[in-house]
Amino acid sequence: MELINKLINFELFKEINKYDLEKLIEISSIHKYKDQSIIIAENSIDFDLYTILNGKVEVSITDSASNNGNQRIVATLSTGEQFGEITFLEGVSRSAQVTAIGDMHVIQFDGGKLHELLHSNYRFGFVFMKNLASALAVKMRRANSN
Repeated sequence: MELINKLINFELFKEINKYDLEKLIEISSIHKYKDQSIIIAENSIDFDLYTILNGKVEVSITDSASNNGNQRIVATLSTGEQFGEITFLEGVSRSAQVTAIGDMHVIQFDGGKLHELLHSNYRFGFVFMKNLASALAVKMRRANSN
């Protein structure tokens, strides 16, 4: 119940009822990461979606302008924000690396099971995808303003 009360306050889960949140929790796992732990490696393949329960992450990509493979930070995300949306939506390899900043916790939703859940309940699927699109739009506006 404590997890539901936390999720209900995040934008991705607004307008989603407790029953559907319970279904989401059934297909998820919670992970703790230490400072500088790599949560997602660039070019890896899985389809899971993540929400930060507490803490921060850096999203970085390999800098194609340099030949030394340095990572360039493209975003910093914090509590309540998501990552992994592109792969979840498109089914492509990961386009960025995600690294913990300090100790933090995420909830990881199994991508395949999440797709099944969204397809099995159209109202829930619509609200969830609308919220995910809004979260992506906010990230795009933020990236374009930098």
